[in-house]
Formats: sequence, C-alpha cells, structure tokens
Amino acid sequence: MKEEVRSWALRLLSAVGLAIGVAACGSSSPTGPSTPPPQGPAELQIVDVRVGTGETLQAGQLIAVNYELWLYDPSGTDSKGTRIEGGPFQTRLQTGAVIQGWVQGLPGMKVGGIRRLIIPPSLAYGSQGNGPIPGNAWIIFEVELLAVAP
Repeated sequence: MKEEVRSWALRLLSAVGLAIGVAACGSSSPTGPSTPPPQGPAELQIVDVRVGTGETLQAGQLIAVNYELWLYDPSGTDSKGTRIEGGPFQTRLQTGAVIQGWVQGLPGMKVGGIRRLIIPPSLAYGSQGNGPIPGNAWIIFEVELLAVAP
C-alpha cells in the first residue's frame, strides 16, 4: 500500500508538475491605484487544523497536497478574505520551488493533516505580488498533506 501511494504521488507529480511550474511563474501587472492590502501578523503563523497520522514531512521531499489560497482579511472567518485558487498541487518542498512561507511552515506536518499558514509578504510574493495577489499582501494557505516521497 505504501509503495502504491508513492507510485501514485510520483505519477501525479510528473503529470501536473509542468503545468504548475508554469502557473507559479505568473507575473503581476498593475491595474491602477488601489487600497493597500490589510496588514497581518509580522511573522509566519502556523495552525494545525487537523494533525495527521502518517509519515512526517521533511524539507526537500516531494509532496502531494490539496490547498486553498486566500488573501488575508482580518474581518473574514479565520481571517480569510477573497479566495484566489485551490486544488491539488505537487512539488518538491524547497527554496525556488515554492514560497518561503511553505518552506518554513510545512515541515513537520504528517500525512493526513491540514495546516493553515498566515504568511507575510516577505515570505510570500513581496512587493511585486503575483497575478491576482497584489504587492505587499498577506496570504493564507490551508494545506492538506496527501503524500510524501523522498
């Protein structure tokens, strides 16, 4: 069963990796003056919504996750504002493959767990933003860890 999960995760990584890599390289194009995004916590906030019972994630491993991404809004439920995107995602958990908020916030999760990350701009997309995420925006990821592989 464990080998079957690893095989599934690696096939999924191969099939979706290129599409995700291209999407993650999006660029920001200003659309005109807007109000600055609300400010959130100065440091990365990590909340385990559900603790998993499977293998523990370490930096550098391949991961398969389901995720949801929102803009931070202190007046929203769980500080979630506008939903940006979500779905399955596969990548290697390392600098250059994902934002620093993930590199710092996901290690230690167990497969089957769900973790909420409230990420300041310095660990997300900075002053440049990325696609629908404006510059200097705090963001929230909710990540469910499905599988890990070396």
